[in-house]
Amino acid sequence: MKALLLLGLLIVSVQAESYYWKRVDTGYKKPVDMKAIPGSDRFLVLEQKGYISVTDLQGTRTRILDWSDRISSSKNERGLLCLAFSPDFTQSGRAYLNLTNKKGDTEIWRVILDQRSLKLRGEERLLSIDQPYWNHNGGWLGFGPDKMLYIATGDGGSRNDPKNKAQDLSSLLGKMLRIDVSARSGYTIPSTNPFLADGDARPEIYAYGLRNPWRCHWHQDRLYIADVGQNDHEEINCVTLRELKGANFGWRLREGNVATPKRKVGGDLPPDHRAPILTYPHDGSASVGGYSITGGVVYTGEYDTFRNHYLFADFALPRVWSLRLSNGRATGIRSFSESVLPDQGEIYSISSFATDHQGEVYLLCFSGDLFKLTKH
Repeated sequence: MKALLLLGLLIVSVQAESYYWKRVDTGYKKPVDMKAIPGSDRFLVLEQKGYISVTDLQGTRTRILDWSDRISSSKNERGLLCLAFSPDFTQSGRAYLNLTNKKGDTEIWRVILDQRSLKLRGEERLLSIDQPYWNHNGGWLGFGPDKMLYIATGDGGSRNDPKNKAQDLSSLLGKMLRIDVSARSGYTIPSTNPFLADGDARPEIYAYGLRNPWRCHWHQDRLYIADVGQNDHEEINCVTLRELKGANFGWRLREGNVATPKRKVGGDLPPDHRAPILTYPHDGSASVGGYSITGGVVYTGEYDTFRNHYLFADFALPRVWSLRLSNGRATGIRSFSESVLPDQGEIYSISSFATDHQGEVYLLCFSGDLFKLTKH
C-alpha cells in the first residue's frame, strides 16, 4: 500500500487486488442521477437532457419519462439534475425533480408515478427560481431525517457571485432550502425554519452561503454538501441537522478556508459560519486535488473496508477518494484513483454517486457508463 501526507492527512491507496469498479450498465447520454426505487430492486436513472429510465441493471431498461421539450441542457450545468423519492413513495407514488426549464431557470416539480409501471400519472410545479446566468444551478434535492424536502441552489452564476446572492436572505440562490411537501398540493413553510421573523428573508431558506453545491447526501442526521469552488479550492461541508439551521457556509466572502481573493468580495468569517471539513486545491499533481468536486455518498454496504466512509470524486479529473468523519473532522482519506479500476470502459467526468437498498455504491459517468464498487 502507498501512503502520502497531504495537509496533515494520511492519504492511503486502496489495495488494487481487492476492489474494482464493475460496469453494470451503459449507453446513457450524460447520466446525472440514479436512485433505488423504494420497495423494488430496480433503479431510476436520469439523463441530463430530460429522460428518466427504469432499469434492473441486468439489461432490462425502459424509458418512462421524456421532458426534453421542457428542459434546457445546452450547458453542462443545466438540465434534468436530480430526483428524490418521497418517504411515503410506496403509498403515494410521489417523487420530486430539480431541473432547469427552457429559459434556464430552476424548477422543482412533484410527479406522481404509477406503482407498477412507474409511468407518469400526475405532475405539479412547486417552485420556480430565476437564474441570472447559465451556470451554478446547484441541482440537488433530498429528504432529511425530519421528512422535510431540502433543496440546494447555486449562487446564480458568473464569477465572484456579482449580485451577492449567496449572502442575500431575500434571494433563494446560494442556499439550502427546506419545505414541507406533505400537503395534497403545493408546499408549506416549516414553523422551525430559522428566518421566519425576518420580514426581508425568504422563509424557505434554512442555510446560506453556498456557491454551487453539486451533490449532497444525508447520512443519519448529518448532511454532506460538496460545494464547487472558483479559483483555488473545492470543499466538503458536513453538519448535523441542528447545525444546519441558520448556518452560513461563507461564499462569497470565503472560498474554502480563505478569503475570496478579490477586493470588496473576500472577507472575514461571517456570523454563524460553518467551516468545511475538507478542502482540496486546484492542483492536478496533489494527492487530493482537482478542479470540480462531485459530492458522494456514505458507504453502508457489506465491505468493512469502506463502511461509514464518505466517497467523493472530481468531475474534471478521473479521481475518487473516501474519508471518515471523526469528531467533525475528515480522517482516514483513501485514494481510489490509481488502484480501483473499471473492468470495462473508462471512468471520467464523474457526475454522481448512488446507493442501492443494501448500501452498495455506484458511480455515474458522462460517458454513459454506470459502475458498482465490487470486490474480486
